[in-house]
Amino acid sequence: MSPTRPDLVSQLAAVADDVAPALGLPAADDLLSAICTTARRVFGAAACSIALLDEDAGTLVYRAADGAGAEEVVGVRLPIDRGIAGYVASSGMAIGVDSVRDDSRFAADVAEQTGYVPDRLLVVPITAAGGEVIGVLSVLDASTDAIAAGETLGVATAFAHEASLALVVATAVEQLGATLLRSMAAASAGDGDLAAALRRRASSTRGADAELAELAARIGELRRLGPGITATAGKILDELVAHARAARGRRR
Repeated sequence: MSPTRPDLVSQLAAVADDVAPALGLPAADDLLSAICTTARRVFGAAACSIALLDEDAGTLVYRAADGAGAEEVVGVRLPIDRGIAGYVASSGMAIGVDSVRDDSRFAADVAEQTGYVPDRLLVVPITAAGGEVIGVLSVLDASTDAIAAGETLGVATAFAHEASLALVVATAVEQLGATLLRSMAAASAGDGDLAAALRRRASSTRGADAELAELAARIGELRRLGPGITATAGKILDELVAHARAARGRRR
């Protein structure tokens, strides 16, 4: 007996995580690696790395790096009660250290595992839209001539902000297909209203999933109203995004 329509959609939802790679879209780690490469070059640094917070395990997981010791540091887990990076993740405070060997918070053994022990270290928190710390960006042995004195913290924070946005985009790309397909399956098995199914999913989830489901529901309603309304809505969204970017730039 052939599968029913809801069953087929459910099967598609189960493999929806493969859609982004199949389309050649960059994964989160690729985006983070690109940010590390750019940051290292801008700072004229020996290395740059990004570690994300695993709250359940109480550790920082190094997801991307560029420069000296990059291959060795990716995948390393650092307890948040250790190291300068752990201090920044726990406190939410950026910190610059001119001589790491003189700082009791420095995890020398972890640095030695990578084959590169820096002299200077700049670490800034990566925060989500709500302000909670989700990771840290570290710049190792930045050139003292690359960026004007007094601007290094601001530049590093800007790169950390880019990392946060990259994670939002990558997560949205990875999850949106699954969210839509699972809601289609629910709609097919129930009342047939996709927008209602998306809203039910939004009400049962939290965070980015809920926001994506609610946004997708509204887009679904707009599509039913015709291409003219959809085009107008797209222009409004473009204006909103441009305004938000400008406002965010003024706040920095």
